[in-house]
Amino acid sequence: MNLPRFCRLEAAFVDPDAAGRGIGKLLAAELEVQAKKAGVKELSLSASLNAAGF
Repeated sequence: MNLPRFCRLEAAFVDPDAAGRGIGKLLAAELEVQAKKAGVKELSLSASLNAAGF
């Protein structure tokens, strides 16, 4: 896969019924691992206030 060195996550959501269980945190951590493996040097996203503690 030939990804650019700088990538942006446009959107990711966890069902509100599953909020507070660390699912979003796990998804973000795995995304970071996979991006690093692919050679991405910078990964950014815009987070909502619901994700502030994340």
